[in-house]
Amino acid sequence: MTSLEVLMLREADASVARSQSGPDNGDAARWIRIAQALLLPPAGSKRPELSPNRKVPGGEVSQAFVQILERPTGRTAVILWRDPGRCYYADQLWVRGTAGYGGRCALSGQSIKSGESIYRPRQGKPRTLNAFAMILASVIEVESRARGLI
Repeated sequence: MTSLEVLMLREADASVARSQSGPDNGDAARWIRIAQALLLPPAGSKRPELSPNRKVPGGEVSQAFVQILERPTGRTAVILWRDPGRCYYADQLWVRGTAGYGGRCALSGQSIKSGESIYRPRQGKPRTLNAFAMILASVIEVESRARGLI
């Protein structure tokens, strides 16, 4: 826990102690519950994982958050793509195709070989910043079924 988090919890504890000496309006108790919920995740819980690190054109490493939002057809998917400091696409249409080169799946981090069935962002002008990203078609299918999208 950082010193700021410790300070916030101490302030919340002091606020609760002060409120107990006078009429209780519940504000101090609410503050301590909020501070604890924000600073101390429940036991055994894990933070949601971002997509694994992967190389993108130019050699830099991307930390994009990728989520399937919708499956309008069997050959398309609407994807949320959030890459801090780089780009944000709230409802980007991806289309099924064949990988022309190897890479990494943006959703699972699995290796992609040339010739495998993938989804990629639909191209337009100007070209999107994630234009060379790929998601394995098998990963899209499994994830879509698990989330009830197909």
